[in-house]
Amino acid sequence: MRLLYLYGVAFAMTGLATSAAQAADAPPNVEHVTVIGQRLGNLRNLLAGYTFRGTEGFVDGSAPEDRDNRTAFPWQVYYSPDGRLEAHFRRIGSRVPHAAMEDLDYVDFGTWTIDNGDLCQTIPHVASGSTVCFEMRRTSRTKIQMYYTRCGAMTRCYEGRLGPDGELFPGRVFTQ
Repeated sequence: MRLLYLYGVAFAMTGLATSAAQAADAPPNVEHVTVIGQRLGNLRNLLAGYTFRGTEGFVDGSAPEDRDNRTAFPWQVYYSPDGRLEAHFRRIGSRVPHAAMEDLDYVDFGTWTIDNGDLCQTIPHVASGSTVCFEMRRTSRTKIQMYYTRCGAMTRCYEGRLGPDGELFPGRVFTQ
């Protein structure tokens, strides 16, 4: 029994050492995401005429590492069947240069398409107006998560990073 216990402790310690070594090799302030759920197909039929309501989040790479520095804000997009979209979202910013930071609400209009099975959208005040694409996955009966596949002009983005997550509602229905 004692030999089995020591073997188990040695095995557990090896796993901890490997995890610690992997964590030490990771760059600071990088989100590690495990993609779960079923990849969604036929996105045009899924999205056309629906509003996605949820949140979008990011990690502030300039914040101290000992603090929880993930920020989430409301993210809502109506996908019109004709390829246009209407986005309502909130971001932290200032109304004029060097002013106090505050929550700013935006309403913006852009376009959406499906490219190689990914949702691609272009919104003028997001990613400097460049096209950003997502793989969409259903994680429960109603919950959908979007993972970046193309980041456009976003500087703190990488393929596979979790983007917006939320639910779809029929029609053009915003909460703000």
